[in-house]
Amino acid sequence: SNRWGLVIELAIETFVRCRMTGKTKVGVKDFAEVFAKKTGTPAKYSPFTAPDFQEVFDPAKMVELFEERSR
Repeated sequence: SNRWGLVIELAIETFVRCRMTGKTKVGVKDFAEVFAKKTGTPAKYSPFTAPDFQEVFDPAKMVELFEERSR
């Protein structure tokens, strides 16, 4: 949904979480878990794991979820 700030926040949080847990490699699962934490959705339901994520995820709804959870 062209919200690069949200993408950057998600990347930073994922990298920090991996670093703090001693991981030396970051994978799709890591991004999916942080996405789930930030949006309140199941980890298996993310744009990182859904094969047709562009059809499944409404960009406006994703922005809304991120904004609600960061309040």
